[in-house]
Amino acid sequence: MRRSLLAVFLVTLVGCSGAQTVVDTSEDSQPLEAPPSEDTGCPAKVWEGDFHAESSADLTRLEGVTKITGSLTLVSRNSDDEVYEARCDTIHICSFEQLSCLQDVEGSIRIAQNHMELVNLEGLNRLAHIRGTLTIEHNSVLATLEGLEALEAVGGLYLNENERLVSVEGLGSLETAGAIFIINNNSLTNLDGLSSLRAVVGDVSLEANDALTSLSGLSSLVSIGGMLEFLSNYGLESLNGLEGITEIGGTISFVNNRHLPTCEAEAFIRRLTGAGWHGEPEVQENDDSATCAAATTR
Repeated sequence: MRRSLLAVFLVTLVGCSGAQTVVDTSEDSQPLEAPPSEDTGCPAKVWEGDFHAESSADLTRLEGVTKITGSLTLVSRNSDDEVYEARCDTIHICSFEQLSCLQDVEGSIRIAQNHMELVNLEGLNRLAHIRGTLTIEHNSVLATLEGLEALEAVGGLYLNENERLVSVEGLGSLETAGAIFIINNNSLTNLDGLSSLRAVVGDVSLEANDALTSLSGLSSLVSIGGMLEFLSNYGLESLNGLEGITEIGGTISFVNNRHLPTCEAEAFIRRLTGAGWHGEPEVQENDDSATCAAATTR
């Protein structure tokens, strides 16, 4: 059921953005000159439509582009992580340096299955707005999200199965998101890079992040318009960092977080209920034997 909710979320956001998953090779889809950009280092230039890149060589067509009216797909042509031939020119995406002028994407961005040298997202340093989803998944050597320091708003953030991702540092300017799903990133220990996040319009879901121990990076978060769920985060020991949340529009679930004290989850729900939340919470298979300080359980 939760997987189907995630699918609906992604389809809905992509549908709203008008994005299509197509490879645009038409002669008509070329960068167009536009009114001058505020960034004097990059005169405004618009790419009309979607763009699909499978290698660093493909990205040369976007050099100098400041805005894409469609969606951007960045998936290496040879996505088999058992193939180690370093050919960034034709079969791998190894960096985003050609995207150094990009500031605005009206559709979605998907960064996936890049297994060679993509350890961070440097090159996207001017990117400030993504109206659709930012999906980052199955990148086996990606360690941080550094390079996204200018990103202020995104229609949805979806981080899935980036096995070496240890930090979301790089998202320090992100203040609003349509939704956040962080799933199966087994090296991720904290969310400190989300320290500016104040509001999520839709759902927040953290699931199966085995090394996640701290939520202190969410200390600025005030409102969630949809559901909040923590599922099978085996290392999570505390909800410290969620004290600022005063509004949740959907359901609240704490399920199968083996080291999370049940009393902390219950105290969080009592506090939100006192602030006006109404619903049937789901709290099960957490640490029933742990104790909480009186200040925590009030």
